[in-house]
Amino acid sequence: MLTFEYKALGSDGAVTSGSVEATGRGEALGKLKAQGLTLLDLTQKEPGPAKPALKNMPTLEFNRIRPAQLAFLFRQLGELVQAGLPIVTAVGSLQRFCGHEKTKKLLIDVSNRVRSGQGFADAMAAQTGVFSRVQLSLLKVGERSGALDDVLRRIADLMDAQLELRGKIRSALAYPFFILGFSSLLCWGLVTFLLPTFEPIWKGANVDLSQYPVTEMLLAISKITRSPLDELLLIAGLAGLGLIFMQVSSTPEGQDAIGTFMLKVPLLGSYLQISQTAEASATMARLLECGMPLLEALELTAETASNSVISNGLKTAAMDIRQGNDLSAAFERQDVFPELFVQMVGVGETTGELPAMLHRVANYYRRQLDDSLKSLTSLVEPMMMVIIGGVVFTFVLGVFLPIMGIVSALSGGGGPGHH
Repeated sequence: MLTFEYKALGSDGAVTSGSVEATGRGEALGKLKAQGLTLLDLTQKEPGPAKPALKNMPTLEFNRIRPAQLAFLFRQLGELVQAGLPIVTAVGSLQRFCGHEKTKKLLIDVSNRVRSGQGFADAMAAQTGVFSRVQLSLLKVGERSGALDDVLRRIADLMDAQLELRGKIRSALAYPFFILGFSSLLCWGLVTFLLPTFEPIWKGANVDLSQYPVTEMLLAISKITRSPLDELLLIAGLAGLGLIFMQVSSTPEGQDAIGTFMLKVPLLGSYLQISQTAEASATMARLLECGMPLLEALELTAETASNSVISNGLKTAAMDIRQGNDLSAAFERQDVFPELFVQMVGVGETTGELPAMLHRVANYYRRQLDDSLKSLTSLVEPMMMVIIGGVVFTFVLGVFLPIMGIVSALSGGGGPGHH
């Protein structure tokens, strides 16, 4: 008989430790799982070096780890824990095969903390700036309920859905921003390098440029782009406006004003409302499925919303629920959520299947967003071509109108300066 020492989470969420006798590791795992314990660590009893004291462990601060890497980490941990491995063994397995240095350091620190008696969720929370409040709250729920493997997979599913949605939006906006940037660069090159070559011709022919406002405008822009001082002043002005915007957007009032404005912008506002509603629905559904209370789920979902108006709507709905109101009625009073969302929430409350209804809403709005983004892309492409054509046409107009004036004056027998 071998003796194994273990650390595990009991049904009440408390960390317990002890020893179990078994003929092998597999039998020990079976005995502990039969007691309803969620294993954190299982080691064969033998002499060895003392474990590091938790009080000697500093709180580590990691640079930002990419969300895709975190989603992969949660999914792999979920699969390993579901297979029956203690959480420390699962973390150690990922640590050995992890090729990303920052993630490897994180796993080493989490493993050391859990081995020293700290709960898994608390060990993850000690990794400053890595995990969101939603993720950490779900981990605590998983520890308390004994369903850590399921919660880990749900966190991965939630992150994957968020990454997919944001990726689609970025892909749809990448082309218009590229074209706008290219058009700006083209315009700058034309007025900085090509336009000045025509200026001596116009001056030599005594052309009255006041008759050609487009040409005058292009020359004014050209003088700015060719003057280092003017360019510095322009950059300083734009930087000042950027700083003012950052200062305003850092205040709650500024965030509300910007959020309200963004939702009222034609086309863009509807896309933002759809994407935010889809993301909020999916997040709330995952939180409720993991056993989190409705009020806490609403408050955490509000923290994930990037638009302050949507976030405030969720927080206000939570306050209404505290006063005894229904969730659907609380959403309906906010006037920021789509009507279908409010109706489906009401159906979910009535049938007792709120998480399932929220998933349906999220999937519906994701499909609607996909269709909208495809329509937007098909409209944006010709619009961008029109913008590039407009830039080139404006330049050609500004250059050749004075030249046509010179040709017309010469063919009429008079100088360009005489009328």
